[in-house]
Amino acid sequence: MNSAKICRLYACVAIFILYLLLIFTLCRISFILYIKDIPADNITETLSIFGINLYDLLTALTGGFRYDSRIAGTLAVIYIILYLISMIFKKETKFSIIFSSITGSIIVFLTLFQITYYQIFGDTFNLILLGLIYDDQSAMIDTAVNSNYNILLKILIWLTLTFILIKIYKYSYEKISSIDFGSKKQAVIFTLLMLYIIPLMITSTVTLQGGSLKWLVTMPVDRKLSMAVAGSINDLNDVYRDYQSIISDNFENYSNGQKIEDLVSLYFNKDHRKAGKDIAKYMEKQVEYGSSSKIDYIFLIIMESLSAYHLNKGKGFFELGFKDPIEFITSSDKSIEVPVFIQNGFGTIETLDIMITGLYGTYIPISDRLSKIPTFLSATGKIFQDAGYHSQFFYFGSAAWRKIGEYAYKQGFNKTISMADMTGKKRNTWGVLDKEGFDYIYSSLKSTDKPVFNMIMTTTNHPPYDIPDSMLDIELINKLDKYLDEYYPKDKRHHQSNSHLYAVTYYSIQAVGEFIKKVEKEYPDSLFIITGDHFDRVYPSKDRDIYTSTSIPCIIYGNMVKDYRLKYHAASHKDIIPSILEIAGEKGFIYHSLGESFIHKENNTPVNIEHIALGSQSIANGRFIYNGSSLEYFKNAVQKEEDKTTAEKEYARKKAGSAISWYIINHGYNIDTNQ
Repeated sequence: MNSAKICRLYACVAIFILYLLLIFTLCRISFILYIKDIPADNITETLSIFGINLYDLLTALTGGFRYDSRIAGTLAVIYIILYLISMIFKKETKFSIIFSSITGSIIVFLTLFQITYYQIFGDTFNLILLGLIYDDQSAMIDTAVNSNYNILLKILIWLTLTFILIKIYKYSYEKISSIDFGSKKQAVIFTLLMLYIIPLMITSTVTLQGGSLKWLVTMPVDRKLSMAVAGSINDLNDVYRDYQSIISDNFENYSNGQKIEDLVSLYFNKDHRKAGKDIAKYMEKQVEYGSSSKIDYIFLIIMESLSAYHLNKGKGFFELGFKDPIEFITSSDKSIEVPVFIQNGFGTIETLDIMITGLYGTYIPISDRLSKIPTFLSATGKIFQDAGYHSQFFYFGSAAWRKIGEYAYKQGFNKTISMADMTGKKRNTWGVLDKEGFDYIYSSLKSTDKPVFNMIMTTTNHPPYDIPDSMLDIELINKLDKYLDEYYPKDKRHHQSNSHLYAVTYYSIQAVGEFIKKVEKEYPDSLFIITGDHFDRVYPSKDRDIYTSTSIPCIIYGNMVKDYRLKYHAASHKDIIPSILEIAGEKGFIYHSLGESFIHKENNTPVNIEHIALGSQSIANGRFIYNGSSLEYFKNAVQKEEDKTTAEKEYARKKAGSAISWYIINHGYNIDTNQ
């Protein structure tokens, strides 16, 4: 190759690198403007209004530049190799334009995808993205297209930007190609520069030593700005690495280097050397109070995206002059409501994992491994079968979703009923509408010699919230518009919040209230438990504390509940089944669980405010909540010096619970010190 061709190659590589870095930077700035809700005009005037420190912003951009440089450097190496190959066929120009167009288009597409993902989950790409593999893809696509995420507009923007980028690169390439190169000295200088610049970009360190940028890059203080540093490609790569770790079935992914016997000792607060090597023995529980007779009907109702703030008695829906559809429950002496109840799953399937199997979610798609797993000792269906109940699982969506019907049946439910069984009922994207589903269940009830335990998972309160306004309360929608404008003006409101969405939530709460009223009238000794699967992610304010974003309600209601008292101020999903068994199980009944009852019959014992509940993203007691990095106190809470140490220890217990669950799924209950 002569000097002219060498110089032209390196000049084209330089243009390609600058082109990529420009796209990366513009995409990062766009993402920052979006997540900080900053208008595109008058940016300098609005930065201070939105609380962005200019030094923090510069830190985010320079840190992001280092991440981008690694990708650009790697792509530059690929570019050089393919360019040299294209020279053989004298197709350098065609190759350069096609390769740059594809890479630029992918970067823009992933940025728009990341913005949409942030709209839905308030986060950058994480393990929930694996739902694209395991969830109902057709429903997800329908949700994306029909929700308020402007998918079609984003596709148009993507195609338009791709066209513009092609034009920009083609113009730049033709300009650089027209320059007359030829000097051997130039060729040597360009070669030396490229031999340093490309490794410099790939390592992102002056010394070319490299290392993980998670440790090398200084992150901004602002949490949202820090989310924009790595960029969509790196975030996607992290998800892929996590996915590889998951499918590799590596215990170390959960154990943090600790042995299973030490994690068991930590979680159960028992010395494994004295307590033995059978994890099942550690999980063994006994009903302390119980009942002498079975309850005819038990309904454990898990509402899609029902959040704690939905039932807030302060500033909330019911302040609008509308009657709370379940006030007859929450204000009754026949009910117990847990003041601080935190989720055991960030998504529906993670929560259903612990509600169906009794084990912490580990992001292993358990429902896809049905042929390889047993019926776990802590499985809810099995427990209630053993307790003398006929157990049923109702899902208002498709039984094919995550194989949920087969999954529940495998874990001990006598019968599973889904959308396909509810013929003639009105549906939306994700399943049968809640009122229609509850009507189906009510019509199926009949006097029975054998008591029945029912677990119900609803679907309606979920994007795209596709219920026609005609089926909702129009007066409520109008009042909600005024309510949002007054309390959450648009510059302070979460971008997804709107009156239709909250009217759908209200519809779902009405549905469960109407169902309980009808069932209680005909079967007065029924027991009801109402909870949500996870926080709904659309709290109207852009500012959310840890509690708001990880809390859901939990209410137990029924005639027999009057005999019980709240034992702990805080609890989580894993504690629901032990609590139900204290009411519905026979005294002395033995079962297995990773949770514990949050109710008892001790009239003179005050509620334990210090007991810590273990959730999936947080742990909490009656005074504070902790997410692994930040400790937040509830209003008027007494702060203690040892709180941070206690929180860290309990957070480690939470992680130990996930590790133990992984071990049970993969190796059973025997503690094998060689594993």
